[in-house]
Amino acid sequence: MKPTYCSSNPTHGSAERDGKIAFARFLNPPDENEAMPTIVMMNKVLWQDDLVFKRALLEMSNGNTTDSDVDFLLSRFVQNLPEQDHAQFNDALQLVSTWAIVQQIKH
Repeated sequence: MKPTYCSSNPTHGSAERDGKIAFARFLNPPDENEAMPTIVMMNKVLWQDDLVFKRALLEMSNGNTTDSDVDFLLSRFVQNLPEQDHAQFNDALQLVSTWAIVQQIKH
């Protein structure tokens, strides 16, 4: 899969095309009621020390994600952690794709 900034037209029915459509809908949702613009000021640089995670993120940014990268990233979801570890992420920034999901998180 090519990086998101690549301007070439993807093949109809390909995962690349599906990804471009999903990303475009994230940036410009079809239902404006589901989106709310937010500005986040990032004033702290955080370096990733986990080399496996860093490599997976690099591969994803280059469009070279493998099945093992996907499995690794899916294993990092908060809901996949032991229950006692969930509280560590109560104040974590959460990026979601729709306004409806934001409402679920807030309540």
